[in-house]
Amino acid sequence: HLLVKYAFRLKDQDETIGVRLYPMEVSSPAEIFDTEHIDVSDESAISGEAPASVRYGGLPPFLAAAGAKGLEKAAKDRLADELATKVFYDALTKTQSKAGESREDFARRLSSDGGGAKAARLNEKLEKKKLDLKRASEDLEGRSQEKQAAMFKGALEVGASVLSSFFGGRRANPISTIKKGASAMGGVTSKNRMEDNAEARVEALKQEIAGIEAEIAEAAEIDPARFEEKTLAPAKTATKLLRYDIVWVF
Repeated sequence: HLLVKYAFRLKDQDETIGVRLYPMEVSSPAEIFDTEHIDVSDESAISGEAPASVRYGGLPPFLAAAGAKGLEKAAKDRLADELATKVFYDALTKTQSKAGESREDFARRLSSDGGGAKAARLNEKLEKKKLDLKRASEDLEGRSQEKQAAMFKGALEVGASVLSSFFGGRRANPISTIKKGASAMGGVTSKNRMEDNAEARVEALKQEIAGIEAEIAEAAEIDPARFEEKTLAPAKTATKLLRYDIVWVF
């Protein structure tokens, strides 16, 4: 068998390292990778010497011409396609499973993550909106206080103008009194409008936050049946041949 130790990386995932054995009862190095491979879970279990009772089988004839370089070339040419792996994709959370991860394990991981990458982005957005709401609420409180102060000031000015019209003698001017009253009330109207705008901003943010929280809750409800199944192969530039050897399996 040809032993191949490899490493590859799929987009946005950690590197995967593994060992495979490919039968060499074929006519050329390229055909080795058309055979059914054996996955080796423990590389250290491969011994440097066979037991005394075991004899080594003969090497395939093509090695006389191809040699080790032929094996290396075939491995590098075919390895990326050979490492094509089945993955699951969750469109709702926009998250992809890891290489070799089962549908059930993927669902459990998404659930423990609270909804995967999308939920993480939503939580980040939620925190920003909560900060915006805090600032908007503080602004609304300030606008309310300004309006109350303007109303009190306006009432005093109108009251002073009315008293002046009664006790000012011949110098009292009713038109001036009306203008002062209108000016005072105009300031209150402006403050009232700013308070309304601030209140509308607070309510809009509260609705946005409620919507984001609903999205997070939906993302956290993981149904494995919704996962799409895909087959991905790493790029050749993301694939490495770490080791190759000839081994005998008994």
